[in-house]
Amino acid sequence: MQYQVKVTLFRAYPKSTRRAVNNIRVQYNNAFRNLMKLPSYCSASDMFARARVPDFVAIMRSRIASFWSRLRASDNEILSTLAEGLDCSIFKHWLSVHHEANRI
Repeated sequence: MQYQVKVTLFRAYPKSTRRAVNNIRVQYNNAFRNLMKLPSYCSASDMFARARVPDFVAIMRSRIASFWSRLRASDNEILSTLAEGLDCSIFKHWLSVHHEANRI
């Protein structure tokens, strides 16, 4: 495959991932609205705050933090080293996911 085609495909992937994450967030919100018999126009942040239920972004943050905690505590030397290196590409990716989740 040509170099430029690969680069184009690589750049398109995160965009489709963001769209997929946003679709999951919307479904999460709608499922809670349906369960609580709330109107579709009610504020998602307000309904989760009133019910004291974590919203989608809070759950994503928690799972990412848990993931990094498990990596750091791993007996696998490679995984724990990766988790400790703040300049590693995996950590940068997870930071960008966290940042994206905050912007949703």
